[in-house]
Amino acid sequence: MERRDFRIANPTREKLQVKEPVFPSDESLDLLYREASSLAYKYNSDVKKEGRSDYVSPGKLHVTAVLHMVYQIVLSKKLEEDGYKDFFTRRRATISSDEGLREALAFYSENFPSPALDEEQPDEEERQTEDIRGYFIHRVMTDNPALLEASRPFLAPDGLTFPDGARALSSVISSF
Repeated sequence: MERRDFRIANPTREKLQVKEPVFPSDESLDLLYREASSLAYKYNSDVKKEGRSDYVSPGKLHVTAVLHMVYQIVLSKKLEEDGYKDFFTRRRATISSDEGLREALAFYSENFPSPALDEEQPDEEERQTEDIRGYFIHRVMTDNPALLEASRPFLAPDGLTFPDGARALSSVISSF
């Protein structure tokens, strides 16, 4: 499997000064747990300093990391086994031809960067394909209320709102 990271919201990433990939898919479970604990500590220290009460649980953040890894593995296996390895690649033409879809994907790419992808320095088509896949995984995760609640500042922080084309982008990506 290609190395993929958990794309956390840029405002949260910048606030916590996290530049490296978060929860890369090639890490062991114990490393994911240590990273989740460290990330939760950074976030919770910031929450305490600001006098807020929206703490995150290191255990729940670890489960989020594990589920992200599982989603990536299952998605890759399913697409490969069913002969749809180019599933996200085939979505590029449709997305590129519609301004609203392009804007929604650009918003996702800008606000949920992937340092792991940046390290690989892909060409524009590969980057767009990975952004489409990343957006798909993001939607799967945010559609799970328990998962969203466990990792809200990382997946859907207050004040970060997707443009109108995001709903249509979800439909295009999800259709067979």
